[in-house]
Amino acid sequence: MGLQNRKILTISKHTFCANNPIVYYDPDGDLFLPLIILISAMVSVLLMATAPDENNAEENASVSGSASPDPLTFGFDIFGVGYSFTMEQPGVTCDFVNGCQEFTQTGGQFGPLGINNATYEDGSNTKTISFLVFYISIDNNDFDDFSSWGAGLSFSISSGIPSYGSGTASFDVDFLGLIRDQYPQGE
Repeated sequence: MGLQNRKILTISKHTFCANNPIVYYDPDGDLFLPLIILISAMVSVLLMATAPDENNAEENASVSGSASPDPLTFGFDIFGVGYSFTMEQPGVTCDFVNGCQEFTQTGGQFGPLGINNATYEDGSNTKTISFLVFYISIDNNDFDDFSSWGAGLSFSISSGIPSYGSGTASFDVDFLGLIRDQYPQGE
């Protein structure tokens, strides 16, 4: 008979709780997202604290937002799930090293999949592909330079209602950048 005729989740009835239902009890699944956020924050702080100072690891965590009285975003999405379309929405992003800079974004969220294009005031142009809260981004101007790539978690919300306006907010952690910053930069 083998595993071919059995559903994978029926092999262990406790896979949802790491095979330890006494310690990891969450019947409604309400703790999953807060747990991901807590673990991400702890790992981020650890990686920022252990990176060499000259690498500026703090620039890998950022907060972004935008708001407009014009309906530049249509629909709604939260933490990478929903349906929305954003067209030329201006905003501001800030990190702990470089301060804040303005950007303009265009993109969409279709269920768990998202795609976004952002143009920043420093001239960089970033394409981002996401699945739920996980993302990969590449700067189009430095595509061949691996140091311009990013990958990590983005906790975001966006909404827009015609005749009322639109807004977005996100907290992003670039784990690829944090791991890359653990090693001294070459001269």
